[in-house]
Amino acid sequence: MIQAGGRCNREGVPGVINGTVYIFESERPAPKMLAQNVAAAKAVLERFDDIAAPDAVKAYFSDLLYVTKGMDALDAQGILKLCGSQTFPFAEVAAKFHVIDSLQYTVYIPTPESESLLAQLRSGGPTRELLRTLGAYAVNVYPQHYRALNDQGALLPVADNASVLTDPDLYSAETGLALTLQGGQGWIS
Repeated sequence: MIQAGGRCNREGVPGVINGTVYIFESERPAPKMLAQNVAAAKAVLERFDDIAAPDAVKAYFSDLLYVTKGMDALDAQGILKLCGSQTFPFAEVAAKFHVIDSLQYTVYIPTPESESLLAQLRSGGPTRELLRTLGAYAVNVYPQHYRALNDQGALLPVADNASVLTDPDLYSAETGLALTLQGGQGWIS
């Protein structure tokens, strides 16, 4: 919810509000992979007036989310056990450790403002500064959504796990990125 609110002012201009975030509850239950997160968010909403306050964020991650998932879920790959061995297995730990477990792909949205940046990316490859600047024009999608867009010919690969959207009909500034050509099936912004 906080992240969605932040997207209303992606450029970070102080005092500027470019949109409204609506929090709603679906008639259908949350997908299993999100159910614990939804439960943690509901608990924070009940306990705190300001969900962006440091205590509320701490409660979400420390008290609620981690407690509901259990301590074993925090090290499901057994990395801590590997770290205690006599010879540190760097390659094995590197292969198992991911800050975010689910790999996501970046889709850059061409706009009049991003075109020169995307041209730099295509011609010179990614740099840390360029990718940071392009972040304002990026949408992260899960592998199955990326494959669906790619299979439809809607993506031009520009870097590892990153592509430029080639079908302008699949993006709307109001509703975000359509995940399939069947508009309205799923949107990410």
